[in-house]
Order: sequence, then C-alpha cells, then structure tokens
Amino acid sequence: SDFAPAQENAAAGIDDDLTFQARALLEPGAYKIFLTAIDRVSGRAGSCQVPLTVPDLAAGGFTLSSLILARSITPQASSTAGEPFLIGSLRILPRLSQTLAPGDDLAFYYQVYGAAKDPATGQPSLAVDYGFFTVEAEKAQDLGHVSFAGQANEAHGYALTLKDWLRGPYLLRVSVT
Repeated sequence: SDFAPAQENAAAGIDDDLTFQARALLEPGAYKIFLTAIDRVSGRAGSCQVPLTVPDLAAGGFTLSSLILARSITPQASSTAGEPFLIGSLRILPRLSQTLAPGDDLAFYYQVYGAAKDPATGQPSLAVDYGFFTVEAEKAQDLGHVSFAGQANEAHGYALTLKDWLRGPYLLRVSVT
C-alpha cells in the first residue's frame, strides 16, 4: 500500500520527524517489517527492521493491544474511510521516540480485546489503572496511579502533561481488568 503523510509533515523543521502511515490486512502471525528511507538530495539511505506480531483475535481471551505512544490524540467529529492516523473517532499521531521533554504531553492509546460484556448493557465494565514509576538502579519506585472504574469503551486514549516532572527514566504500567 502507499504511504500517506501526516499533515504535520508540511510544517516540519530540519530536525523534526516525518510521519507516514501505510495500511495492510495481515493474517495472524509473526512478521518482520523492513523500512528504508532515502534522502533524494544527498543520496544517503537508512533502514531498519521491526518485528510485528498480529494476534489471533478469533481465538478469544482477554488481551490488550500494544501501546501507541502518541504526539497527539484528537477526537474527530467526522471521518473519511481510510483517512490516515484515524482509529474509530480518534486521530492518533504516533510519537516516534520514547524520549519526552519536561512540558511535553505523555499521550498513549491502546485497545482491549475479548472483554466480557454485561448482558444488560452489551458493554464491558473495565477497571483501568495507569501506574507511574521512576527507575533508579534498575529498581522501580511507585510514583502513583490514575484509575478509572466502570469503563465501557474498548478503545482507550489518555494524555497528561509532564510539566513538573524531573528528567530521568520512567515506566508506565497499564493494567485493565
């Protein structure tokens, strides 16, 4: 499939990331994605290989998707089929680095699969907990949690500002029951 650019690419500076999206329907299984970028001005190229596992959701069972670390998560009032970076009614622009600066927003998205449905409502009732940890000397120290009970959505996006956070390594633990 062709690559669709993010609209933000038009305003990107020399050191900014350029973001593109391609879509493909894949059968469950393990894959390797080979990516190559070519600078047409200098002729230089770079490549990387990324493992990808497509789960067999037909097998059932309760599971979470991978977390998408996002530069932004924006609700969309209307959408066009196949519009880049759109999942349901949310536009999710991925963050290409796990390094954030004080003042950045930590935004992430994931989906829940195989949650039991309440017979009366036809919706799940999920308890969601986001645990934040700092890591020092390979030991995690609990900084606190943000929890939500009775969540009926199977798609979750969350964002918080890192304005008052100190520089250093952190760990986010997502728990859904």
